[in-house]
Order: sequence, then structure tokens, then C-alpha cells
Amino acid sequence: MKIKRPLVWIAGGFVLGEAWTLLPVVWEMGILGICLSGFLMLRNIEGRSLQLGLLLLCGLLGWGRMNLARQSDPSAVYVEQLGEHQVEIRARIKRIEAKENSYALTLSPGFLYRKTENYPFPAVRLYIPKEAFEQMDSRETVRIGMEISAWGQPEKPGVARNPGEFDNRSYAYATGIAYQMFGSGCQLTDTRYSFYYDGLYRVKQAAAHRLDLLCEPEDAGILKAALLGDKSSLDETIQGLYQRNGIAHLLAISGLHISLVGLSLYRLLRKAGLSYGWSGCVGILFVISYGILTGGSASVVRAVIMVLVSILAEYLGRSYDMLSAAALAAILLLLEYPYLLFQGGFQLSFGAVGAIGGLAPWLVKNLTWKKPWQQSILMGISIQLLTYPILLYHFFQYPLYGILLNLLVIPLMAYVILSGMSGLLLGMLSPGLAMAALGSEHYILRFYEWLCRMCEHIPGSNLILGRPPAWQILLYYPALLFLLFWIWTRRKKQEVFESEGAPIGNFLVFGGGCLICFCLLLKIPMKGVEVTFLDVRQGDGICLQTRQAVILVDGGSSSQKEIGKRSLEPFLKSRGISRIDYAIVSHGDQDHINGLVYLLGAESGIAVEHLVLPKLAQEEPGYELLEELAHQKKIPIHWMKRGEKIRAGNLVLTCIYDGNKAKKGEKNEHSLLLAATYGDMDMLLTGDMSGDGEGEILSDPKLAEKIRDISILKVAHHGSKYSSRADFLQSVNPVLAVISCGEDNTYGHPHPETMKRLQRQNSEILTTMDRGAITVYSDGSKVAVRCFLSLDLKGEKRDFHLKKERIDVTLDNWDIALKSER
Repeated sequence: MKIKRPLVWIAGGFVLGEAWTLLPVVWEMGILGICLSGFLMLRNIEGRSLQLGLLLLCGLLGWGRMNLARQSDPSAVYVEQLGEHQVEIRARIKRIEAKENSYALTLSPGFLYRKTENYPFPAVRLYIPKEAFEQMDSRETVRIGMEISAWGQPEKPGVARNPGEFDNRSYAYATGIAYQMFGSGCQLTDTRYSFYYDGLYRVKQAAAHRLDLLCEPEDAGILKAALLGDKSSLDETIQGLYQRNGIAHLLAISGLHISLVGLSLYRLLRKAGLSYGWSGCVGILFVISYGILTGGSASVVRAVIMVLVSILAEYLGRSYDMLSAAALAAILLLLEYPYLLFQGGFQLSFGAVGAIGGLAPWLVKNLTWKKPWQQSILMGISIQLLTYPILLYHFFQYPLYGILLNLLVIPLMAYVILSGMSGLLLGMLSPGLAMAALGSEHYILRFYEWLCRMCEHIPGSNLILGRPPAWQILLYYPALLFLLFWIWTRRKKQEVFESEGAPIGNFLVFGGGCLICFCLLLKIPMKGVEVTFLDVRQGDGICLQTRQAVILVDGGSSSQKEIGKRSLEPFLKSRGISRIDYAIVSHGDQDHINGLVYLLGAESGIAVEHLVLPKLAQEEPGYELLEELAHQKKIPIHWMKRGEKIRAGNLVLTCIYDGNKAKKGEKNEHSLLLAATYGDMDMLLTGDMSGDGEGEILSDPKLAEKIRDISILKVAHHGSKYSSRADFLQSVNPVLAVISCGEDNTYGHPHPETMKRLQRQNSEILTTMDRGAITVYSDGSKVAVRCFLSLDLKGEKRDFHLKKERIDVTLDNWDIALKSER
């Protein structure tokens, strides 16, 4: 029996096979046994055996391809042996990107030279300081395809160290990059280059320069992103505005761009009288070149392949099937880059195509909404239904009015693209003609901005729902299938869907089913308390969350740029937190406040209800910016002093100590000592308290009694030897000691003396530099600890493709002996 859409079955099996590898080995074998049993049971059912057999075979191929990609890289042995030594890498340049202070060169697989030996080396991203690159470029123009020799220490790209944080390593692996290197020196060793690839790079540079000359800076940034795939000059405010309102896809090269440009050229050539063959060849060459020019992302490659299939189908006189073309693109992409499957861009791109080519036509047929505006609505709903879990998993928020907004902006985007392309082409003849062609796009882009601003004034425009756990996503898609099955059965029986016009009541019933599916991914109200010691590198950031409130104690870093944007904001959003009830600053050093400054000043979508500062700092310098930002947003400021409490249900946060008055001018001496209690669970949060402050507490019998036998201690001042006195630790006697510090920090934190003092107390010691974010859970009677990174403390922190990535390690469900149980 002939299989309908065999490419879809092949792609589906391949995807399931790759996803299969994420499961534990026992589960892998169990699912394999179930699949084989199911195949044997259904082998005699007409039409089923061939489909299931194809699905199972391709699933095994996907499983094998992913396992092959996960095999240990032979070059890792060479890198591990380097120590502090630098090596030379020689490879050809595939791509050049200008960054803020450097140039990023993507190098093809080449060779690593060490002493008298050389080894094959995989693709690497090389970062060269701007001055060094421009100096080299001035002697011999650096072109795509030239061979470069660079010196440095290759290393794996960094992994995410906090929940919600972007994982550079997984993204690099998905694009075929195995290592990164910051070059200390470099030179060109072979000046032969690729005329074709370098020519496309020069065209892109010239087009970007022309847009800068012809457009206002804000418009130029948007057009360069939408036409050239260059987001380097895109205004962050505009980018955030588009993202919050669900139209950020307009800033990326998508199928709309590729098909509009490629197929428009093909149709134009056909109308000009060229044959199918010549028109197709020119169209295909242009589409491929444009895809390479714009960066060749997964969505671009998918669109290019689909356009090529469309042109080929027309040339051969065959019908074009969108789902089969997309399936072919998915197979080719995953064969080359298997890790792409786990990237949000890949999932959203193919999810949208599946909705447009599959679900939307099916709904139009079964709901019998035939009018164009009805079909547009169903297409928007279809895209949202398939991509809703993907959006939440990768971006943690949902633009509630995104469907309606897209209905308004997408039709106009075609005009923006054509206007931009026309302006670039006419610019070669006359700047006046180019500006005339580009003139109207300015008003369209301002219209987009106005629409987004208006939407944000409507309640619930951007819902921060957090990252749903896997079980909720696994519940969502079967529920959606059940809804579609119900529609199909009712349509077949003609009990509800009787008329061609599809009564509005039927659609309301369908809408109700969609609403139920939507609610399946809402955040489950938490029980107990969750305290996360974020890995902000060299700094402090602690989030306490209960069902009633969210409290943020500090939030800054001295070693990580944009810690608020890169770590704090994504963490909070991944937890579904849109409001911080109390933001407490232990003291005013930058490694405790610069991330909080970002949250207060940016349009992050995170509201701060109260700002709490140390009492001793009320008239001290260094807090002016925090006060100014709070006043701008009308956030009340409270200056906390000894004895004050914050209550959030069963969580009580008490200020035990409000600073050393004798050393009022030193910010570390402002440090608040906070005691957090939840039932029998208690912990001390110490800021950067010094040994003198600890001595002052011990000298006061009332205060000394309050810190006796505490379960969890946030070690003061990142483990400095000048804090955590032996007598203080003996009094606290913590079961668990958490140290927040950055890897290879210049201060030598945590200091060996401090570690020895903690070890004498038999405390379990965890550091964020080794474990990433450390999360403590308690129901008031027991405590469990979970670390974000694996237990391997040196070398590789965590390969993102491990089967237990970002999940429980040795300390998960480890019961701490609370003070009441000792």
C-alpha cells in the first residue's frame, strides 16, 4: 500500500529517535521493546505495518545519529592536556562577524599544532580583539576562505549556570561549533579565498552601509535584521518591544522573506519570457545565495529548501506539498546538525510550518470556516496551538494578543521587505530614488511600534508563565489531539457541524477546548519555600519564593557583564515570577546591586513592589542610583534596621544585625544579617559581613542566641578569609554552607582558611562556581537541595547533552538534619 507523505513519516521517526536519546537507558530499551511489540501486533492491519515499520526504522536511524554525535570528541584529549599552555590552530575562515570589542571568526575544521605534532581539530569560533583584526586587515584584506593561524587556549563554550539562562554550549553544538578560543595573536597563512562566499559577505557589508546612509538609525537596525540577518545594530528597546508582543519573528529572516524574494524573482522571470528551466536556475541560485548571505540559520535553510522544492515541483509539473517539503528540510538539517532539534528557533520554525500546512487547513475543513478572514483567524490559532508549549519552554512568557497583532502586521511586512529590497537596488542608481522607495517603510515601522505600545497598556498583554515541567507539556499535546479527534468525530457524525457556515456556537465550543489546553500549562501553585542561590559569578543573588511572595536578596556581579539581563531576568521569568514583593540590598557594593539596577531601570516586565536598603546607608553615598530608579517608578523605599521582619505566609525574614556603626563609611559594614525561617528550616544570609561584625554579634548574648545552630548558612563575603571566624561558625554550626563566588576569581575566593574552618564544623560545602545555581526546597520539616550543574568539579562542568542535564545530582532529596532533630 502506498504511504501518503512518506517524508513526513521519515522526519517524524527521525525526530522521535533523536528525542529518545534523552531518556535513561532503561527507558530507551523499554520503549524500543514497546515499539517492536506494537509493530508485530499491527503488522497485519492494512496500511499500518508499512507506516509503523518506516517510523520505527527512521526512529532507530535518528537514535543512532544522535548517539554518534554524542560520542566523545577525540580532540578533547589534546585540549585537556594543554593546562595553561597556548597552542596554534590553523583553519580556513567560514564567517566574519563584527562584535562590540572584537571580531568573531567561525573557522572550518582544521589542525591544532602543539610543539612538533599536529592534530585534526573541529570547527571553532575565534574571537580576535578589534585592534588586532583591523591591523591584520590593513595589511591584507581578510576574506572568507583564507587560512588563518591563531594562538590561544581552546575551550568549550560556556554552559548555562542558572535556570532559564541561555546555554551557549548547546547553541554552539547545534551550529556545528565544538570550541571557542580568544586569540592572543593571529596571522594569515594562506591568502587564497572563496570568490563566491567572500563576495556575498562584501555585498552584505555594502548593503548594511547603504541602509545606514539612507535610513534613520532605528529603521536601519530593523531593516538590517529583517533583510540581511544582521542584528548587531538593532535597538534593544525595539527588540524587547517586539518580543514582548509576539512579533519578534519580523526581525528574523524567515520563510516569508525567502519565499517572497525567491518566488517573486522566479515569477518575474517567467513573465519576462524565460523558460521554466532558466527561470528556475536563476531563482534557485538567488535563493541559495540570499540564504548564505543572511547567515544560514535553521529557519533560513528550511525556507530555502522549501522554495527550491516549490520551484522544482513546478518545473517537473508536480504538485507542491508544504509538509513534505518541510519534512525534507528537517531531515537534511538534523542529519548535519542533530542538536538543532533542541533549539527553540528550530522548533518554532517547523511548528509554524506544521500549523500552516497541516493543522490550519484541517481546521478550515472540519470547522467549515471558508471565508478569508475566518481562515486567517484559524491559521493564527493553529500556530499558537502548536507553538505555545515551545514559547513557554524557551521564552517563559506568552503574548496574549499576539494573534491579533500578527493579523495586522504580517500583511504589511511584505511591503516592508519589498520596499527595503527596492531601496537597496535603486540606491545603486540614485540616492533620491532609494530614499523614495524606503520612505513609506518608516511609517509602517512606527505603526508597528505604536501598536505594540498600545497593546502593552492593555491588562495581561504579556503573561509571564514560566517554564512548564516536562509532564505538563506531555499532557498538553495529547489533550490537543483529543480535542481535534472530538472535532473530527462530531464532524463525521454531522451532529454539531451541520451547516457550511459553521455556527458561531461550534467555534465557541472549539475555543473552550483551546482554553482548557492553554490552562494545562499554567504554573502550578508551589508548596513550601524555594530558596535559590544564583550563580552570578563573583557576586550575590538569592531568591526566596513562596506561594504568597517573592523576595530577592541582592543581585549583582563584578565579573559578569549584564548579569541582570543574562541571569536574573531569565531566571525569574523561568520561574513564572513577574513581581518581586521585596528587593533587599544587604549593602551597596556593585557585585550585589548592578543586576537589581537593571531590573529597576529596564522594561523587563519584572515589577518591584518594595525596595529595602540597610539603615546605616541612609545618608551614605553609593545608593543614589537605586533611590533615583525607585522614585522614578514610585517604588517605596524602606531602610531596614535590627529587629524588623518581613512575613510571607510561613516564611519569616528577620533582620538580626543592621551593620557596624563604628565603621559606617565602609559599605561591607552596612551588611544586613538576615535570618530566614520556614517551619523548622532556618538559614542565615550574611551579605559581605566582616569578621568584626561577626564578633560584634557574638559579644551580644541576645544576638548570639539567635544565630545558634542554624541549618543553612550563606557564607559571608564569598568565602573571604576575613569573614567566617571560627567562633562564629562554631556558634552557627551549619549543616549546609553555601558560598557564592566566581570561577577563577582574582580574590582567591573561597579562601583555603575559610574552607578549613567550615570543614572543622563538618558542614556540607557547596559553591556556585562548581555547582551553578543551588536551590534549597523545604516544606517546613525537611529540606532538599538541588544543584544545577553536575558533580564534576574540574574540567568539563556539564555537557548539555548528558541524559540528566540540569536535573538532580548527588544532593537531590538529601534530608538535612534540622536543629530540632539534633
